[in-house]
Amino acid sequence: MIDLAFSPDGSEMFAASHFGGGLTRFRFDSPTDNWAWTESVPMPPLGGLATAHAAVPLPCSLLGDINADGRRDGADVQLFVACVLEADGANCVCADTDDSMIVDEADVPGFVSLLLGL
Repeated sequence: MIDLAFSPDGSEMFAASHFGGGLTRFRFDSPTDNWAWTESVPMPPLGGLATAHAAVPLPCSLLGDINADGRRDGADVQLFVACVLEADGANCVCADTDDSMIVDEADVPGFVSLLLGL
């Protein structure tokens, strides 16, 4: 089992193995849109990290693909609306079309353009 934790600004990710011991640190590289390995720190088996219980968004691989099926289509519309209305559980990071770090009515034009392929 692996625990993941993120820095408050979302730029770093820490992965720890429950049984193998060790903590691996990654930094998000915006130009390549990937997580890059930074360092590994050996440590005894942790049995789990103590982390805050909060939903942490994963990086979005396809903007507008709210259901993460690799396509932008009608299946994403209901989830997008849920994100705008601040519903939990949806992949809202992919709904933030204006890159403002919040999903609101300002994201609607960008989402519609993505759906129409504009």
